[in-house]
Amino acid sequence: MLMIFTTYCTSLSLALLASPHLPDGGTPITVKAAPAPAYLSKIAIVGASISADFGLRDPKQPKSSPTRGWTMLVDGSIMCDHETLTLASGFLFANPAEALSKQLDKAKSAEATTIIGLDALFWFAYGQRPEAERMAFFERGLTLLDTVQVPLVVGDIPALKEGPMLMATMIPSPETIEALNTRLAAWSKPKTSLALVPLRKAAEAMQAGTEIHAWGHRFPTKGGPQLLQPDQLHTTFHGSLALWCLTLDSWRTLVPENQLFMVQQSPGSIQMALNWRYDPDWDIVDYKPIAPELERRNAYPRSKGLRKVEPVAVPVTPKQKD
Repeated sequence: MLMIFTTYCTSLSLALLASPHLPDGGTPITVKAAPAPAYLSKIAIVGASISADFGLRDPKQPKSSPTRGWTMLVDGSIMCDHETLTLASGFLFANPAEALSKQLDKAKSAEATTIIGLDALFWFAYGQRPEAERMAFFERGLTLLDTVQVPLVVGDIPALKEGPMLMATMIPSPETIEALNTRLAAWSKPKTSLALVPLRKAAEAMQAGTEIHAWGHRFPTKGGPQLLQPDQLHTTFHGSLALWCLTLDSWRTLVPENQLFMVQQSPGSIQMALNWRYDPDWDIVDYKPIAPELERRNAYPRSKGLRKVEPVAVPVTPKQKD
């Protein structure tokens, strides 16, 4: 209950920061959002269809309305004044090298301070090409990402199965996927401003029906909200939420120890923040912590491994005034 109350208060504070009026329509307020640390001031989203919210737009809603997907999660989770650039495209698969190059050029021109490309490398591994050519084409993707000069978060290569949108001839062999991820790990190792998101482990969990553990919480892959759309390739909102929480686990490792990682601290608080900002009628799914003791406040401060500022010591008894 305490965790739920804390989450509510956090989201309420964000709502007040984002709106010039109180929730009940009362007196206008003048509270400003907290200034963004440099790495958070302008986030660029690059990549393919999951990053572009494929299949998640409600046809009954106006085209200008926000889609319940990746862009909303990234933008709505950040707890300070910032800008989010959505550059990802569901058509990246048609010409991955040209499309990603253009996205990265736009991010650079806009002076993005962090780039998140969850599925930016996916179509450099998958697609209709001879197996012997997959590694060379994958290297083209790595070469493009080598041009990024700001913090970069990208996903590794999952091992997916044939489905309605993924033909067998588009899928790398298990040996190739292993080789691609080995190359990716070696490429990323010396890069201090790059973090890898374990998409491969998430896909394995979905296929095995086991939980995905992310951002200190459990995401069931069966018996809970559907994580994949019927095409078995693209995520639902809750699938995107699970991947976003995995992304937060990776992204936090790039944040300097003297800077607070200013994002929502649990799946529940993320959903509440989105409710306040985008859709007040949204049902919130309660994802359980990895361990029961994490229910207690401060037992899991700002998720595992996050840097935190130690509280200022308060004297036991107040000092007497002269």
